[in-house]
Amino acid sequence: MASNDPSDLSELGRWRPAVIALALASAACAVLLQRPLASTVALAKETEDVSLLPAAERAPLLSLGFDAALADILWAKLLIDYGTHLAEKRSFSSIRYAIDMVLALEPGSERVFRYVDTLVLFQAKKASEDDARYVRRALEVGIDAQPTNAKRWLAYGTYLAYLAPSFLSDETEIRAWTLRAGEAFAHALELGAGVDDTRAAVSLFERGGADRAQLDYLERAYALASDDDKPALEVRLEKLAARTTLDLIRKHDGGLEDERLAALPGLTPLAYRLLRKAPRPACDAPHQWSTPGCLE
Repeated sequence: MASNDPSDLSELGRWRPAVIALALASAACAVLLQRPLASTVALAKETEDVSLLPAAERAPLLSLGFDAALADILWAKLLIDYGTHLAEKRSFSSIRYAIDMVLALEPGSERVFRYVDTLVLFQAKKASEDDARYVRRALEVGIDAQPTNAKRWLAYGTYLAYLAPSFLSDETEIRAWTLRAGEAFAHALELGAGVDDTRAAVSLFERGGADRAQLDYLERAYALASDDDKPALEVRLEKLAARTTLDLIRKHDGGLEDERLAALPGLTPLAYRLLRKAPRPACDAPHQWSTPGCLE
């Protein structure tokens, strides 16, 4: 029951200034600390993600034999985290680790092979060259798991030829990746892919200056092409054959000149050619331009 004693009321009155001062001090502290705390929270959002899972190569041990089940759980969590980071406009720095965990459980995972380029390269922040190289390695894991899958070779070549170069800066590396893309398309043709699906190999080899590889592909494509597609391939073969033959002749002449300078530098080039054993004539086999050693 509340007391009506005047002395008690006066006691409360004496404490009132202290209570008011304490409330004001608390409010002042909250205002002063709010800005630093907000900065700390903003900074925390920019820091890298921390994973409590073990190294990726130990994932099979962690699964206790249920590799597919654990891979499904990790993949679902990866997609949720990717969406969360994208919505918050944060870089998903640990996504490589999450993908490596799934690949350790399922090296031939179709879902990783199909979406790894999107997940790694298209985030809130611009992807780096190292990210592009990581995607290539991940795709090659899928290729190694299913080396006779023509569709995977086509997807691999498509990535190397058209998507990856936009993240690379070194022209030598881009050229090497372009040639590898052409080889991937050519290999897909050998595994049963259609000529129309692999036709990009021609332009890729041409951009990379690989006439021999381009010629090999055209010969295979010509053998597998329909009658309607063969005329266009014949035109390319004829043009490339003439250029390749000329290159072989120049290479042969250059080799003769080096040989003359090393053996009999006092002789003129014409005299050395007359004294030297005549080279073999061009090969009689069809497509002689593509047969190594015809002009040696």
